[in-house]
Amino acid sequence: MIQVPSASQTSEVMSSGTTNFVYKPLSQDEIRVLLLLPGDLGSPLRAQITHRHFDPSVSPPEYEAMSYVWGELGETATLHILNDDLNDIGTIQIRQNLASALRHIRHHTNDGHMLQTRSLWCDAVCINQSNLTERAAQVQRMGAIYRHAQRVIFWLSAEDEDVPRAMNILRNFAPDFDRQLTVADWRSLITLLADAWFRRVWIRQEIWLANNSALFQSGDCKLSWDEFCNGLKHLRSYTVDHQPALDEESQGYFREILETACDVALSKPRVNSFLYMLVMTRHCECEDERDRVYGLLGLQDLLQIHPDYSETKSARDVYFDYTENYLRTVSIANILSMCEMADNPSWVPDLTVPVPSLGVYGIGSASSNTKTVYSISADRKLTIAVTHVGTIARKTSSMPPRPSLEDVQRTFASWVADSFPQGIQAHDGATVDDMVATIARGHLREDIAFDNTSLELWQLRDILLSGVPGHSPQQSSDLEAASRSRALDVFSKSMTGMHLVRTTSGKFALGTGAAREGD
Repeated sequence: MIQVPSASQTSEVMSSGTTNFVYKPLSQDEIRVLLLLPGDLGSPLRAQITHRHFDPSVSPPEYEAMSYVWGELGETATLHILNDDLNDIGTIQIRQNLASALRHIRHHTNDGHMLQTRSLWCDAVCINQSNLTERAAQVQRMGAIYRHAQRVIFWLSAEDEDVPRAMNILRNFAPDFDRQLTVADWRSLITLLADAWFRRVWIRQEIWLANNSALFQSGDCKLSWDEFCNGLKHLRSYTVDHQPALDEESQGYFREILETACDVALSKPRVNSFLYMLVMTRHCECEDERDRVYGLLGLQDLLQIHPDYSETKSARDVYFDYTENYLRTVSIANILSMCEMADNPSWVPDLTVPVPSLGVYGIGSASSNTKTVYSISADRKLTIAVTHVGTIARKTSSMPPRPSLEDVQRTFASWVADSFPQGIQAHDGATVDDMVATIARGHLREDIAFDNTSLELWQLRDILLSGVPGHSPQQSSDLEAASRSRALDVFSKSMTGMHLVRTTSGKFALGTGAAREGD
């Protein structure tokens, strides 16, 4: 408990602190906690910084961890650091998004009433960012920091008048929600779900490690973790049967950001599925490209990777170390499916370039769990034992980015035309079914035991070949429009950038942009 100084005392205190705050070194088992002092929305930001012993196996300190976007460098705000006597001992310059979060999150003063400080952990302040050794050590333990926080506050940076409307929609969504959303409703949801927070690499481990008391906040609007997740689930179901009242381009964009939000909030990482997480965050953003690996370390304990933020350690070096570590530890070559033949060397994924999530949505794996026999030379050349299964003879156009359902249907029609130049009627049904099964990537009812939700082969064939000359639907009346929309919607989310290829022996496969005829 503290006594809040009067306005005149505050002005006097502020005028004395004009130097940068000097961090004291952390011991190996310590973290810093920010004690945010109360204040009105427009008053200066004031806080104390304290060192706390951090040993989760004993008793972690009490604090709330903040998850937020750093934002553009641009104009900064001043955070005044006070000592125990509430004298200003220095300042820290913070970016505007964090400053806005702290102003809204802190307790408000009330005419000199005694109010508690708010104990927070936020990386921009609680880590001495100019000390690369400390920064690396604290990043290594960030997983534990978020896992053992009393609560994680997810600060959404879009302080827009549309956000309260969108949060109320999510809060009120239920299975029996039957209200027709207006154009303004859909626009507000776009504003919320397009927030830069959803695109951060770091938020994956922050949200997956948070406990159920987590809170979403934008300005003074708040939404509990359960309300947010339930709202997203019902919104996703709602969009299957209710076409958004938006133009075609906006519909495609809405589906994309909704899927990203659902992936962030509703999915849970598999145990030590570091490769899976790297694939799923290839489209995410970070200021330091090395954080595409370092920002996920809290979600795995299998690979021995230690952050290194020195100038001599490039992002390319980090990706090489990760790939070599993965091959040595896991001994499975599925990581090569992430490579787009960049000069990194070519067998090391360039995580700065988004690629389709080949192998993530499907259940196939070329190498299965077979132990990989390989060697890496001193000049970083990989030699690996492989089995030749075919040579690419033909490659189709790619699925466009953010495709509408019409784009998906149109692309599939072009794939059929490219794969069967003489028309499907000139080929036996088994060959056509091979193509359909390849596109399905194992997600057919015939392929999955005890599955009553996936489509059967004939149903997917009718969807993919709809309108193709020579195709006669088997039982179109049995296939509801909702099932068609749902299937095409899945493809629109999972197949961006993919191509259908056919080998010289007539087999089908899916490939990314790196695939070439003759491979």
